Amino acid sequence: YRLTRFACFLVSMHGDSSKPEVAKAKASLAAIADYLIEERIRESDLGRIETREDLKYAERALSGAAQDAGLASSEFGIFKDAGFRGMYDMSLKKLMLHKKVEAKHTLYDFMGLEELAGNLFRVTQTAARVKTKEVHGLHALSETAKSVGKEVREMMIKNIGVQPENLPIEENIPRVKKRLT
Repeated sequence: YRLTRFACFLVSMHGDSSKPEVAKAKASLAAIADYLIEERIRESDLGRIETREDLKYAERALSGAAQDAGLASSEFGIFKDAGFRGMYDMSLKKLMLHKKVEAKHTLYDFMGLEELAGNLFRVTQTAARVKTKEVHGLHALSETAKSVGKEVREMMIKNIGVQPENLPIEENIPRVKKRLT
């Protein structure tokens, strides 16, 4: 008979460990199973998923801070785009074209860990500045978002030597979650 590795694994796991051949097979196949599990779960996958979740909550907090500062819900898109213009030196729409992400998707879901973390920092710091500097109105809020975005951009370029818009896209986070379950 010819068995797959998985079939060998199942047979050995149910075999009698007191037999040296079965014990050796269990040890070998357990090592292979560990390798396959590690290969399936890359470190960055978990970090990306967690950071993406944090970014969702941070965006909500930023939205709340902006509303408290007098931003109408119809103006939030302009305000949010200002942050992208600061960090990426282009609008969100142009950034999605640049990164070749279809409009039906959420760009954050295709970002790597460093880029997600940069955006998380940008969003949380924009909210903090809006609150501490008592920024009010669409124009002032947009300028604040753009300014913080530029600061994060400069820091990222200084630290990693790559403009944020040129960081590669990665596997869609919902697909990563599906792969890991």
